Amino acid sequence: MDPSRFGGGPWEAYKDALDDRSITGIVTVVETDEPFDAWAFEMWEVAGQRAAVTGVRRWAIVADQLERLSTQSQLDATDLDVRGFEDRDEALDWARGDG
Repeated sequence: MDPSRFGGGPWEAYKDALDDRSITGIVTVVETDEPFDAWAFEMWEVAGQRAAVTGVRRWAIVADQLERLSTQSQLDATDLDVRGFEDRDEALDWARGDG
């Protein structure tokens, strides 16, 4: 997949943030009623691979159950500890290593 498909802004900011290797946990809040398409699944997979090689250990997904499971399935292919949450604060605590 060509990461330029993400566009310059968010994808570049994501890569830059991870490149300093100080981030060990990520929380993603998914707020969409649209089903994920093949491109979205590819995006999750590429983002997860990038996170795993830069030192991220935990990735929390805050979403409804179906989107949580869909996203987790793409991230589980990496060495990340991926968990789903309904509550953002609980997800943040866990991603920080507090939970």
